[in-house]
Amino acid sequence: MRFFMGILILVLTALPGLADRRVALVIGNGAYETAPGLPNPANDARAIAAALEAIGFEVERGLDLDGEGMRARIRAFGRRAEGADLALFFYAGHGIQMAGRNFLIPTDAALEREGDLDLYAMPLDLVIAEMERSAKTNVVLLDACRDNPFETQLARAMGRARSSAMLGRGLAPVETAGGLFVGFATDPGRVAYDGVGAHSPFTDAVLDHVATAGLEINAMMTRVRADVFETTEGRQRPWSTSSLLRELFLAPVEAPPPDDTDRDIAMWQALGEDAGPAGYRAYLDAFPRGLFAEVARARLDTVEQAALVQRGTDSAPAPIDPAPAAPEPRADKAPEPPARDCDTCPSLVLVPGGETVLGTADAQAPATEKPATPQTLAPFQMAEHEVSVGLVRRYESATGRAIPRGCYVWTADGRMRMDRAAYWGAPGYAVTDESPAACLSWEDAVRLAAWLNEEVPGAGYRLPSEGEFEFALKADGEGPYPWEGGAGAACAHANAADAASRFRWRNDACEDGAPDIAARGAFPANAYGVHDLTGNLWEWTADCWNDSHRGAPADGRARTDGLCSSRVLRGGSWDDPLANLRVTYRVGIPASQRQANVGMRVVRPAP
Repeated sequence: MRFFMGILILVLTALPGLADRRVALVIGNGAYETAPGLPNPANDARAIAAALEAIGFEVERGLDLDGEGMRARIRAFGRRAEGADLALFFYAGHGIQMAGRNFLIPTDAALEREGDLDLYAMPLDLVIAEMERSAKTNVVLLDACRDNPFETQLARAMGRARSSAMLGRGLAPVETAGGLFVGFATDPGRVAYDGVGAHSPFTDAVLDHVATAGLEINAMMTRVRADVFETTEGRQRPWSTSSLLRELFLAPVEAPPPDDTDRDIAMWQALGEDAGPAGYRAYLDAFPRGLFAEVARARLDTVEQAALVQRGTDSAPAPIDPAPAAPEPRADKAPEPPARDCDTCPSLVLVPGGETVLGTADAQAPATEKPATPQTLAPFQMAEHEVSVGLVRRYESATGRAIPRGCYVWTADGRMRMDRAAYWGAPGYAVTDESPAACLSWEDAVRLAAWLNEEVPGAGYRLPSEGEFEFALKADGEGPYPWEGGAGAACAHANAADAASRFRWRNDACEDGAPDIAARGAFPANAYGVHDLTGNLWEWTADCWNDSHRGAPADGRARTDGLCSSRVLRGGSWDDPLANLRVTYRVGIPASQRQANVGMRVVRPAP
């Protein structure tokens, strides 16, 4: 049998499409000087490079390259690819199209007029031509279909008629000659999303399938397309075109490992839901890479951390002590003391309302945060804190309705993945009844607000509109962040990815004392008396997702038009880069999705 398997492996590895020498260039540009920064491309590039190296590619990386750096890397890549069986180019960052021609944007590009593209940007067709001169077969993967950050200035310089004819959304389709495969993050002319996790939806899906042994590249792209389409609720659909003359397998065919699936499943089922630390350790000893290994590690960590907190040992996560001093109120008067409608109800503070501007007029801001839209808001009351784990527990007990299990949590290798056992009481990190509750979908949040209205008939609890959330977050401030002092002062005001965080996009300027979620109220209230509107957890708003503020109501009501299968999140979370904590930053995710960095709070009309 061993002899037969050895012969079979030799035959399989000799099949057409399994390249002998494979080279790759992976570029991730996110730290732009004259355009909005992107938090994910550098993470995407590092992860893709590691995945390609693991399946036998010779990989050259380029992170946050300026124009000279991009040109040098691409020239060197062309030389290194000479005679290679397969060359692969992956790019994540800003990319735009002009007159049907695609351009990749270096970090120092300042595009103010049409001619600047030829001078400062990198034409995609030149990259492809360099590859085709060198390698026998070529693959191009582009995660670069975001909004054009230079659209306003280019359109102004070109004039309305010419810019309308020449400038397009997303990227233009690519014509392929023999031996080329091109994969885009989304359809031509459409905009892709950067995502709220460690990677963009497209890169996340590629990472899931690129190392699958024996998976032909067109089949791989079909799986990637399906994953991204599902993750984004149909908002994004990857696209590909190919002129390959043979089947192409990025990952070599390998001999199958011994199948322990049946024993793996049997042991997990025998442990049951209440296995305890000893049971989880036994499972991990037997199956360190088993089907349920990540779940077992998460549960073991949760159980052990909860036990430490309960015993009050020195090993428990240290509280943030002393708490930083609260900032001076920016409003005309000090915030009123919190009020509460019932023992179960959240404590509320008054947000005075008034004239404001939703979004920003900053030319460098993403299109999703524009246009700046004047609004006049009526006063309202907002929950002082995020909804707690204890409140969700009381909801389930009172109604007999359990919030479904299954939540996207962070894995040990720094990727957000679905854990079918995770939920608000075990979101991948230790929580108590006083912790803010994560793993709540928008639909869960609406049901929780409705239950509070059953507890206090006529109270009018609901999710905040996006306009209300941004108004409360700004609290009469005028800066890009709801505090002054920039990155170095962030840790005194919000829980995000700080210098001690495990995430690569951390803010190295300070430490906030919270490795993951922080206790409610650990950071100072803002001028209206509201805690943690920024950081800790993303929070649901009532609004349907729209890719700009165009058409937003003048009175700050929630938008009921647009893509209502997705809803707007605001505020950033404990795992986010500093840029995501800006007062105008916004993202949208499917209303049915539960994540370990997403929670909620309620508002109600002022009495």
